[in-house]
Amino acid sequence: MPGAMDVVIETTRTATGAKVSFDKQKDDEELEPYHVLTQRVDIGGGRSSLILEKSTVAAELLNANLAQDANPELVEFIMRFPESESGALTLTEIEEMTGLARTSAERTVKKAERATGPKLKKITGDGSKHNPTRWFRV
Repeated sequence: MPGAMDVVIETTRTATGAKVSFDKQKDDEELEPYHVLTQRVDIGGGRSSLILEKSTVAAELLNANLAQDANPELVEFIMRFPESESGALTLTEIEEMTGLARTSAERTVKKAERATGPKLKKITGDGSKHNPTRWFRV
């Protein structure tokens, strides 16, 4: 029954969090969609919680024409990585940072390795616990 509603808010899950868009805004200007990033945090006792953080990184990059054909959610994902090899993240750290399941994290990393503009670079480890594969932003 959208006719009786003052505002209609739609959230869509993305690789790094969610896109929030507004389908209807009664008696006011339409609001611009935005992205929120998710991050899993340890709250003690073996429990964790998911926090949301509004982000405009991808929108700023797209508006600056740095990544005209880029997917905003993928750009957001890539921009969360450090720019140095020394800070490169393991797959486990990526899962913790994004809250993504392992297979979703693996798929998104593969897309990010093939991206145009900002992308991820892989440092191949030997697969052991002490020398895992890691990624950083280039």
